[in-house]
Amino acid sequence: MAATAKIILHAAPQKLTARWLPPLDEASPQEQGFLRGYTEGWEKAQEDCRRLADERYKTSRAHWDAVAQSLNQLPKNVIQQLREGLAAMTFQTVRRILAATPITREEIAAHVNQMLEHVEASSQIEIQLHPQDLELLTAEDLNALRNENLSNLKWTPSPSVPRGGCIIQGDFGWVDGRRETRIAKLEQAALNAVRQET
Repeated sequence: MAATAKIILHAAPQKLTARWLPPLDEASPQEQGFLRGYTEGWEKAQEDCRRLADERYKTSRAHWDAVAQSLNQLPKNVIQQLREGLAAMTFQTVRRILAATPITREEIAAHVNQMLEHVEASSQIEIQLHPQDLELLTAEDLNALRNENLSNLKWTPSPSVPRGGCIIQGDFGWVDGRRETRIAKLEQAALNAVRQET
């Protein structure tokens, strides 16, 4: 130990006092005893902390090893149900996020344009949108969605169509472009992928 002066903080029950100690070779027997006791106590405290941390780590590791082992022993159908449940919870969260997200004009125009890509040429095509969504689209948006094959478009406000989606009808039949339908298809695809992994 270096022979330099030290300030030792001594914790009394009601107060904290400081003791100034000279170099060890100049200290009185009482001061030398105090310094040795302080050093030994500090080293013991560090050792106790290391031991406690090691014990806590081993206990925690044993616990999680037991959890992992129990999961490995679960029947395959239980694991399958857990995975499918997680996928379902994920899409429930997606639905809540979308429900709280404002619908924009750009989003509606882009979605209708995407749905029209699945439509065959027809004498007349009716596009049903929620009235509030249709109000967001400008005349420029409506003209931009027309092309050579889809020039005769009829825009119909329909309260039965949920916001953010659309339904397209024509001689070819109809295209379901509702938001919930799109989410349901994605959810089913995710569930199919989970089932193929097992």
